[in-house]
Amino acid sequence: MYAKPAALLLYLTPDIPVLNPQSHYARSIFELSAWILWISLAIFLLVAGLVAYAGWKFRARPGEPDPKQVFGSTAWELAYVIPPTLLLAVIFGFTLHVMHTSDPPAQASGDDIVVVGHQWWWEVRYPKLGFTTANEIHIPTGSMCSSASNPPMSFMTSGSRSLAARST
Repeated sequence: MYAKPAALLLYLTPDIPVLNPQSHYARSIFELSAWILWISLAIFLLVAGLVAYAGWKFRARPGEPDPKQVFGSTAWELAYVIPPTLLLAVIFGFTLHVMHTSDPPAQASGDDIVVVGHQWWWEVRYPKLGFTTANEIHIPTGSMCSSASNPPMSFMTSGSRSLAARST
């Protein structure tokens, strides 16, 4: 769906690691970003071309009076408000789709690791294993850990804020 603009961007910048995604999740985010980049470039060229044309066509000429001022043209106002709104709605829809496809499924079994950020150190709790460490994270292996396709779930907190994240 997104392959052509992303492929062109990869061709133009092959040595930049950020622009060379290695996972399915990163690939979908990169392809969406490439599409938005090319759409933005097209809009920029369109607007720059229209400004250059208007500047050349309607430039001040010696002996001509000042142009008539026009206020409140509903047709023009709708023309420059509705298309950008529709474009943003379409981009928002694609963004929601990519967010949904790149978000790994949550585990139903609870947290494997709970990380609490204190001022100068990290408290790492392992609720399933029943112990706590400071400043070190030990990923559970064997029967306590999920498969490679479903890595352990971690939960990070700091003060009143919290962030659930999947360790990879």
